[in-house]
Amino acid sequence: MNKGAVISWPCGSARVVGGLLITTIYENISYMETITISKTYVLKWRLLNSPHYKVSPCGKVFNCKTGKQIKKTMVGSSIGFCIEGKFRSLNILRNELELIPKKEYLPF
Repeated sequence: MNKGAVISWPCGSARVVGGLLITTIYENISYMETITISKTYVLKWRLLNSPHYKVSPCGKVFNCKTGKQIKKTMVGSSIGFCIEGKFRSLNILRNELELIPKKEYLPF
């Protein structure tokens, strides 16, 4: 390596002075990059008692108030979802599903 040659990498640099390798690390790294990935789901059903919980044809449940996907959980030997703080099994949820109407009646 040549005397005084500078080597740089993303978080600092190094140079050779008198046979010694001197490194410098930058304290402020301002080149961070934000990457956003989005997925789109078609929501087909909603729950009768909780209309802001919607279900996609692939079986994923979403809370449309918070915009989050609800995780499928297992309690004992029952598989289901925690909706409004209560566990509901898939058998109970299937009976509560209704198609999302194209138009809703608004009283005003």
